[in-house]
Amino acid sequence: MGRNSAKTRPAKAAGKRKDRVKKKEKKTWKSVKEKRNSVKSVTPEAPKKAAQKPSSNVSLRHLNEESSKSIPLANLSEFRSYHEGFTSASSSWKTHPLDWIIKYINENVDESKIVADFGCGTARLSESIKQTTHSFDLHALKDHVTQCDVRNTPLDHESVDVVVFCLSLMGCDVFEYINEASRVLKTSGVLIIAETCSKVHPRFANQIKSCGFKVAREETLGNNVFNVLVFHKIRRVAGKRLCYGSNNAYKRGIGLM
Repeated sequence: MGRNSAKTRPAKAAGKRKDRVKKKEKKTWKSVKEKRNSVKSVTPEAPKKAAQKPSSNVSLRHLNEESSKSIPLANLSEFRSYHEGFTSASSSWKTHPLDWIIKYINENVDESKIVADFGCGTARLSESIKQTTHSFDLHALKDHVTQCDVRNTPLDHESVDVVVFCLSLMGCDVFEYINEASRVLKTSGVLIIAETCSKVHPRFANQIKSCGFKVAREETLGNNVFNVLVFHKIRRVAGKRLCYGSNNAYKRGIGLM
């Protein structure tokens, strides 16, 4: 009798341990199911609203990704969301190339001159300088912005004194934008280009110079983050087109990266 009871004790103890393990596993599985159910209980509208909310983390990497699109931000809601996120994120930048451009124009360009802002976004440039400014972009976020393809603006030949591209050379049609700038600029006019250093190829300035421009100034801003190039148009080169209008040259790394 004593021996049998001694044998059953380990068996009972083992059974109790198994019961505890089963209860623990059951409790764990219950918590997992509760978490899954809580995720399923979220309304389908919530993800949609989150997707529509503009990102406040528009990084330089994101700028370069958008720049690789052949038709950048063609959808109005996408365009608006991008610029809202960009404005929010860039407000924390220690150095913004547009601030440099605003200061340069205010200090070096006569108030009677005409400025064209190609790819103006929220058109902050026109609101920060005294010169008459024509603002162009794919979509108009402000009433005074002209909605158009920047490769084909409604401006007359040689009708403006300054053309600005500030972080706006997007897609594979970069040189078509530059060709349009050359068309509308007066001889002795100023072309200002600001881009991320990672995008500007060393031969880019030479491409511009071959079309009747000379480099007047070059600045690197924000600890080698942004590159600002200022060109003067010294002559008109009739029929000359950057890279002969070929986007294949752009893709091979001639001009911008």
